[in-house]
Amino acid sequence: QRTGLVAYSPDQLTVNKYLPGAGIPPHIDTHSAFKDGIISLSLGSQVVMQFGHPYYQKIDALLPRRSLLVMTGESRYLWTHSIPSRKSDILEPLTAGFSTLPPEMQTGHVILQRQTRVSLTFRKIHCAVCECDYPDMCDNHI
Repeated sequence: QRTGLVAYSPDQLTVNKYLPGAGIPPHIDTHSAFKDGIISLSLGSQVVMQFGHPYYQKIDALLPRRSLLVMTGESRYLWTHSIPSRKSDILEPLTAGFSTLPPEMQTGHVILQRQTRVSLTFRKIHCAVCECDYPDMCDNHI
């Protein structure tokens, strides 16, 4: 909270272990269950996460080992996030996060083999009706 990245200190932690080939389907974390600001720490293997806007596009983003993902506002309430079920990820030069690779891996396509990954997801439990700005995606309005 002191960094200003999220408005609340988390009071809930979910730990998930993903073996190579495992994924998660596209979803938005339940609006009414958690406040704005979801933080996820990736340990172990790198992975490509896909973000999808309901009306526009999909974006692939590399989550390197030991990376921290913070979703607030539109990215938390409107965009889906998912991890395709596969044992490797193919990165193209324009993939978000490509510049985090060593220089010798920044040209052409790169295949990254997945290993075991552990995700620590921190949230703040929400005990009231959701009042977000995204009623089309909100479980309180659907």
